[in-house]
Formats: sequence, C-alpha cells, structure tokens
Amino acid sequence: MSRADVTAERDRIGGPARATGLPLVGLTLGTDEAWSARFWRWDGQRFERAWCDKVRVVGRRLGVTYNAEKMPPPQRRPTLRRTTDTWGSARQSDLARLRFGVVGLGSVGSMVAEALARIGVEHLVLVDADRVKTHNLDRLLYASEADVGRLKVELAADALRRSATAARLRIDAIAGWIQQEGCYRAALDCDVLFSCVDRPLPKDLLNHIAYTHCIPVVFGGVFVDTKRDGTLGQAAWSVVRSGPGHRCLRCDGQYTTSDVVLERDGSLDDPSYVARLAGGRPMNQNVFPFSANLASLMTLEMLRMVIGASWWPEPGGKLHYSYVPGTLHAVAEPCRNHCEVMARTASGDQTAYPFLVTGPEHLDRSLPSSVGARLLARLRKLSQGLVGGRSS
Repeated sequence: MSRADVTAERDRIGGPARATGLPLVGLTLGTDEAWSARFWRWDGQRFERAWCDKVRVVGRRLGVTYNAEKMPPPQRRPTLRRTTDTWGSARQSDLARLRFGVVGLGSVGSMVAEALARIGVEHLVLVDADRVKTHNLDRLLYASEADVGRLKVELAADALRRSATAARLRIDAIAGWIQQEGCYRAALDCDVLFSCVDRPLPKDLLNHIAYTHCIPVVFGGVFVDTKRDGTLGQAAWSVVRSGPGHRCLRCDGQYTTSDVVLERDGSLDDPSYVARLAGGRPMNQNVFPFSANLASLMTLEMLRMVIGASWWPEPGGKLHYSYVPGTLHAVAEPCRNHCEVMARTASGDQTAYPFLVTGPEHLDRSLPSSVGARLLARLRKLSQGLVGGRSS
C-alpha cells in the first residue's frame, strides 16, 4: 500500500468506523486486476492492519486473488500430473486453495466429495447428521454392511483421507443439519458450496446464503417417476448454480415457501402424510448410476465457474438431463420480478435467516420413525423460542 492509501483508510475512515462500530475493510485493485484486502482493527490505541487470505469476485465466473504469503500456492505433485496438465498450474493452484463445503453426504454428496479430493482440493467442510442405513448400501459410496449406524460424515472423511491427492487435506466433518447455527457458520466460511440435499428447508437456507453472503452454491437434484406396476417411467436430474448473476432456486421452482413450512411443522417427517403426498408411490427413490451422473455434472459446473476462461460460452441457467429421451439442455431464465431472495444480495448478517436453529444442537432423524417423529415434534416445540438469525 502507498502512504496515500494508508492515510485514506486508517486516518480518514478510521474515525467514522469507530463511531459506527462497523468493521473497516480496505480493498485495492492492482493494474494486473488482482485484489488485495485488509481489516483495520482497533487495539485500544491505534488501528492495526490485518491482511486477508484471499478476495473472491463472484458472478458468472469465480475470480480469486490469494495472499501468497498467507496462502502460498501448492507445489506441483506427481499424483496430480494429469489433472494439472489438463487445465494448467495457475488454475490448479486457484482450485486447490478454495474451501469447499458439501452439504449432504448421501449418494450424490459422497461422490462430489470424492471428486474434490481426487483433484487436489486442500480443505473440505462436510455437513450431514444422518447415519448409514441398510437401504443406503446400494448407492452410498464407501459404505458396507459393517458401516450401518456410522455417521455419514465420519465414513466419508475416513475414505477421503485415503483418496486425497493434495499434500495436505483438511477435513471439517460436522455431524449436524445445515439449519443449526454451528453448521450454518461453518458454511459461511466456505468459498463454494454444494447442496446435495432433497429437503426444502436446507435448500431455502443455502439459497439464502448464495445471495446474502455471495457464496456460489451448486445445487443438484434427481427426480424418478416409478409406475404403479413398479417399472421405471422417467428419470431426470438437474444442476442449478445459485448466487449473484444467476436465477435463485425458488424462482427456478426447486421448492416453494409452502414446502419449507411443511418441513418446519413436521409434516415431512409424518409417514402417513408423505404417503398421501406421494399418492401411494415411493418418493425420493434413486440409484447409483443416476447419482453418479448428477455428481459429475455438479462437479463440472463448479469447474466451469473456477477454471473457465473468459472466452468460454456460458450455458447459463439450469442444466437438465432427461434420461428416457437422453437429452441434456440448458434453461436460462432470470428471477421473477421483485424476487425477495435476489433483493437480499450482499446484505450479509443484516438479513437474518428466519429458521436458523440455535438449539438444540442435534436433531437425530436416525431414530425409529414412530419414536423419532414424537421426539422431533417435541424438540420443535421446545426450540420455537430459540429460532431466529443472529448477527455477528
């Protein structure tokens, strides 16, 4: 920084920052289009400068400038030779130092996490409260009968440490739901999030994060239509990137506000209600090949955002694959007029998420359905007074 830069930030803006109690952040754009950023922190006598690790620029592409002293680029490794030679050392260096969060470690999330570990990512945050069940074994990566009852995040973390190609892989495995405050805060520390969940409340919260905190979120979902005679009628899966410059998940029709309310009041944990909703047919069915294709598309969408060059065409919108006709097409549409999610862009903690659970810390859906439903209903009632966003 030049002396003029220091004077402008520390001496001229420092006073108003102290008076308002707001953080003082300085940003400088270099002639090479690289950003630097720092916080000015008051130690009781003067402002001290604390440099940031990196600066993200979000939009159609994710541009990142790293502070090389605090986050040095990884050394080239023989284990990553093919990967690095595919898109170059500079892109690999940018990719490896990003912090990725995977929310939901089921069939899709476990394969997304595996792909990230294989391409040399150095920091992963895994969030899921579920445990491995017998009916997961036909589609859950790494799982065997011996793993039934284990937390999915623990199973995935153990396997990813074996798969990792980076010299050092840090894994934060968090057993909880994303709507719990601890999990939510961990997600806010990520540079990119993957949403591998099928429930409306987590989707709504991650959609909220994508805009209020400008953290790109890659969403994926599978729809399977089974006929009444038990045969496959249709299957489809789609990938949507949410965040500034993209259509939000609610406007895309991935969920509705009423869906969120149904989950909040416990209806989606009531087997009889779900059976009526499905018309007697099974819901949320999936198989390993469908999950594998979706996980691949989600990873590729992230790579397009991170390593893509400016001349790459932008498909935009949603990528939708329909299995029976075998078609993949992009649907690019803006948010609806007066979209309240889009209006929250960059508002940060000033816009609290209304259904953030600050307690109890763990709601275990792995309990038997009859007992679990009663306990969950009781916990929801107890937590009604503990729901609401909290500013930091």
